[in-house]
Amino acid sequence: MVDAFCATWKLIDSQNFDEYMKALGVGFATRQVGNVTKPTIVISHEGDEVTVKTLSTFKNTEISFKLGEEFDETTADDRNVKSTVSLDGDKLVHVQKWDGKETKFVREIKDGKMIMTLTFEGIEAVRTYEKAVKKRKRKCECKSKTINPHRCGTANKAKKEKLKKIGAREKKIPTRKRKKEQNGLFSLLYT
Repeated sequence: MVDAFCATWKLIDSQNFDEYMKALGVGFATRQVGNVTKPTIVISHEGDEVTVKTLSTFKNTEISFKLGEEFDETTADDRNVKSTVSLDGDKLVHVQKWDGKETKFVREIKDGKMIMTLTFEGIEAVRTYEKAVKKRKRKCECKSKTINPHRCGTANKAKKEKLKKIGAREKKIPTRKRKKEQNGLFSLLYT
């Protein structure tokens, strides 16, 4: 069932997260960064071991665990906690315990989005993620093996066509003048 969560997820909405962090005791500066950071979560599994990577410009974290087994975790706000992650029906439930306190993250898939509900001492935050779209590598229009269009000349052809449309022309500069030019072999002259 953990397969439904295995993907790369990008944060698209966050509600009440500042209040949740404040209740946890997260400092003002860290809360400000946490509120503007849009993390990417990568969930994967190999055999019975699940890995959750949280990637952001602020801090990257990674945890690996087996469902239902307690493990040590250092959170993004530097709390050392004992964590347990388990499946409860179609929900992935992550419980963190430290110093007699407990917080819970419940992840579930709704309408193709991952909804993460975080609760601590009656405070609830909801963060919504959508699957990240993989970028495809573009091949050049000339169907060459190179991805860089400047190597095959397609970019130059497109540039010449654009110049024709606007009524400009490209002229070669004689060798003597070319040596004096600092920015290349050609100069564009607009008429």
